[in-house]
Amino acid sequence: MKVIYRDTRLPPTLRYTLAPPQLLNPQPVPAEDPAAHRNNVLSHDLALELSAIHDGEFLDFMDKLNSDWNAPYRVETCQIAHDNEPTTGLKIRCTLRIYSLPEKT
Repeated sequence: MKVIYRDTRLPPTLRYTLAPPQLLNPQPVPAEDPAAHRNNVLSHDLALELSAIHDGEFLDFMDKLNSDWNAPYRVETCQIAHDNEPTTGLKIRCTLRIYSLPEKT
């Protein structure tokens, strides 16, 4: 994500937090197959915060994220508001849910 952000030449205001992975649909692990949990999908919530950004720049960033990222994701929430001064751009807070498979052991 840092490379995508750098390539879009946005203001250096990106902050993000990646939550630890969670099983999407936790299933009890059958005693006869303790490795069965490997078939579960993991989800990771990614909180993004950007400020002093204009709407077109944000759309370009999301478009580049969509085209360059190799992991499926979904935008869960997105709040967009003007910074303290409307001329300084927008303040954006979004939560993305990223999906992955557990690593093979």
